[in-house]
Amino acid sequence: MAVRSWIAGVQNSQTLSVFADKSFTGAWAGVLETARKEFNALMKTRGVKLSITKAGDAATANIVLRSASDHANVNYNNQDFPKSFDGTYTHGLTRRMEDPSTNLVEKAFVFVPATPRVDRTNKKSREVGHKVRRFILVHEFIHAAGVGDGSPSDPEHTLEDVFCSHLTVVEGSNAAGDTARTQGKGAKEMPPFEINDKTVRNLKTAWPS
Repeated sequence: MAVRSWIAGVQNSQTLSVFADKSFTGAWAGVLETARKEFNALMKTRGVKLSITKAGDAATANIVLRSASDHANVNYNNQDFPKSFDGTYTHGLTRRMEDPSTNLVEKAFVFVPATPRVDRTNKKSREVGHKVRRFILVHEFIHAAGVGDGSPSDPEHTLEDVFCSHLTVVEGSNAAGDTARTQGKGAKEMPPFEINDKTVRNLKTAWPS
């Protein structure tokens, strides 16, 4: 089970601070604040003792937020962690830096796609709107909190809530009308966003009250 807790100082604070670096621009502007509030509301409603606050800089932030087109590379403690990334896909990537001796999380880097498209196989396809971007970011915040390893086969992923392994874009008449559809027999269009009992259990494992 890929559920990890954060180091003691962060764990005890029951908060994660986030900072968006200069790459988090363009159509992503404004998504952080709405996604942060959405995440916090979900945690409060479902009884998870965790909230996300804003940090003043990348050095002090628990979560560093970036957008990327081709690579989701991280340099941490003078060590490079390279990784390829598809900047047109409607899925982000979270890279948690963990203490190898304890598996406790020390910092997280969240990458969102620079140009997520309705149809990533079509270069002329337009980019998705704010609601779908918010879905992507709330999903990655759950990874940053310690749940799952982010791979497509990640057993902590779900089908029918915001932590589903893949979303389907329901294209609106314009970007503002786009929504995200989950999977499975109980597939839903979101927002409003939901987290199911499985996701809640995993979050409470990572953040026990």
